[in-house]
Amino acid sequence: MRCRVPRWAAVICWPVQFGAVHAAIPVAISRHGQRLGWRDGQPGRANLLGLGPLGLGAVLVVWTLVMHYTAAPREGWAVTRRLAPEYLLTQGPYRVTRNPMYIGGLAIWTGWTILLGSPPVAGTLVLMLAVMRRGVELEERSLAKHYGDEWRSYAARTPRWLRQTHG
Repeated sequence: MRCRVPRWAAVICWPVQFGAVHAAIPVAISRHGQRLGWRDGQPGRANLLGLGPLGLGAVLVVWTLVMHYTAAPREGWAVTRRLAPEYLLTQGPYRVTRNPMYIGGLAIWTGWTILLGSPPVAGTLVLMLAVMRRGVELEERSLAKHYGDEWRSYAARTPRWLRQTHG
């Protein structure tokens, strides 16, 4: 049996999930260690550089979520055991990378690491990278199986992470 998550649920669930995973958790983790660069409870100038990746990551994640929302069937997302959605996004941020959500999340966590000056947040970021790499491999195998040549063509022209330039 398949059930569907209605599209309107995304408007409620995504901001809650985004806030928890990309804001509340790193801030909470940072409380378990020293905040490097901070003075009198305030971030130092170098820490403020973290606002760049934080903001860029947030924009990328929101853009990607909007793309998924508009691409989803009117009746919502099917909940199944496979990792492949009912649609294959290749436009917007998916033209630059096959994994804009992951890159956006990593940018946000990098921003928090710098802004909070937090070694525990940095350690969590490294752990996330390892878990994410394995998750992406599994997800891409599922996409290849489900979408076949369409996926292989997309994967051949779009890097998994970011395009490398040689110069």
